[in-house]
Parts: sequence; structure tokens; C-alpha cells
Amino acid sequence: MKPVHAIPRGVWVLGFVSMLMDISSEMIHGLLPLYLTVSLGASALTVGVIEGLAEATAFIVKVFSGTLSDRWRKRKAISAFGYGLAAFSKPLFALASGPMLVFFARFLDRIGKGIRGAPRDALIADLTPREIRGAAFGLRQSLDTVGAFAGPFLAMALMLAWNDDFRAVFWVAVIPAILSFLLIAFAVREPEAPPGAAKAERIRLDRATMRSLGRAFWGIAAAATSMALARSTSNASFSASTSSGRALRSASMQQENHKSSDLWRPKYTPPNNNFNQLSPRSRAATSIADFASRSLPACKPSGPQRSTPHLPWPMAK
Repeated sequence: MKPVHAIPRGVWVLGFVSMLMDISSEMIHGLLPLYLTVSLGASALTVGVIEGLAEATAFIVKVFSGTLSDRWRKRKAISAFGYGLAAFSKPLFALASGPMLVFFARFLDRIGKGIRGAPRDALIADLTPREIRGAAFGLRQSLDTVGAFAGPFLAMALMLAWNDDFRAVFWVAVIPAILSFLLIAFAVREPEAPPGAAKAERIRLDRATMRSLGRAFWGIAAAATSMALARSTSNASFSASTSSGRALRSASMQQENHKSSDLWRPKYTPPNNNFNQLSPRSRAATSIADFASRSLPACKPSGPQRSTPHLPWPMAK
């Protein structure tokens, strides 16, 4: 029997898979509103529609991907397909000459995200002994967060080095996406199902099933939806930023919101961590309060707005 502190190798690999894909995604998505408005001439409304439809698609697909992974017992294959779809979408951002191809690429990327999320988490549960599953999920999320912070900083550094060449940065973002797909395809081994394990029963998404989920589930779903809407609104403010100061504050807000949402997830920290000792309900309430407190500064007026968006650094002539 493995010691309780031994995180399985497959969980580490899945953590690096998430980190690499997040680096790629954040390198692109951190610049995407400015790319659409500055380079492609799209309106802030267009940016909002693209982001809203993309995120809604991811939420819908998640409902089905987890159920299919239970029925087919092919968690790795479904997860790899989701990562592969996201990796395939990355070059399309660099090739785009108008908002429509960006919309298509974003749509593919979010479908991939929706497909891979639930099967990947179920695979982590399958790979990990029950006693350390919290640490395993926390480790994966911690590496995911590393990617979420590293991506925007890398994108900004390359923009400064390459005179605001959006397309060149997007091409660089393709590399970690491909590495992410290769890792999950060739470095993760799915455990065999225990003998006699039955496939999951067919689930009907009817009114009776929805009622059976209970008030606690729908309460969490409503809270998560509100958080997602608030985060989408703050991200949209980035594309609507019309001066250097507002753009920088909007970018900072996106990072702060990411920190707040991480409070929902288990942390890879010592077991005596005070926050980890709170009940799930208390952790959720704390994260919502923290999110609200971080969001308030973005509501302050920032003076007169300009008609054309500006980067936080000078654009190359």
C-alpha cells in the first residue's frame, strides 16, 4: 500500500497537462479582446458575444462529457479528445483575418474545455487513493493556477519584445498546447476498471431527474453561475478599456478574480491549513465575499473615456 503522502505519477502528469494548456490559453485569451478591437476592428459588443457564447457552450458540454465517461469507461480518451480539440483551435487565432474565425476558434476551444473537464477529474479520482484525493485535486489545480498566471505574463513579455506582434505571440502559444495534448495522450495510463464493475446507468435529463438533484445542488449551481457572470463582466471590461490606466486595472482585476475563484477548490497545502479546516459551505461563502470585495474597485469611475482602445504599452508604428 502506498504511503498517504505519495501522489500518483498520473496525477502529476495531469497537473502539468493542465498547466501547459492554461499557459497556452491565457497567452491568447489575455490578448484576445485587444486583438479583436485593435487589430481586427471588432466592437466591444462583438467581444462580449464571442466570450458569452463560448463560455455557455463549455457549461453545456460539461453536462454530457462526464456522463459519457461513466458509461464508456474511457476517461483518458475523452479527456485527450478535449485537449486535442483545444490544441487544434490555437493556430486558428493566429490565422484569423476577421472576428468570425476567432469566434469559430474560441467555440472549438471552449467545446474542448467542456469535454475534458469532468472526465479528467474523474480520472484523477480513479488514479488516487481515497485518503489523498483532496491533495491530488489540489495539486492539479495548483499547477493549473501556475499556468493561469504564467500565460499572461509571458504574453506581455513577448508583446514588449516583438513590438506588439499579436500573431507571433499566438503562434508561440501553440507550442504548450501541443505539448499538453502529447502528455495526456502518451504519458497517462488509465487504470483498469475493477472486476465486476458495472457501467453507469443511462441518465435521463428530464424534470424528475432535475428535482432529484436537491436544493443544495441548485444552490451551488446558482452561486457558481453568478460568479461566472461576474467574472465574464470583469473580463469584458478589459476589452472596453479605453486608456492605459483602465486597461491595466482590468487586467489586474482578472488576476484577482482568478485568485478568488481558486478558494472554491482544494489546495495542495498542509492539513492544518486554517482555510482547509472550514466546511465546504463556509469556504464557498468566504470565496464569494472575497470576490465581491475585489470587484468593488472596478466599479469606480475612471474619468473620461477615449474612443479608441489603447494598450498598456505603446503600439508599434
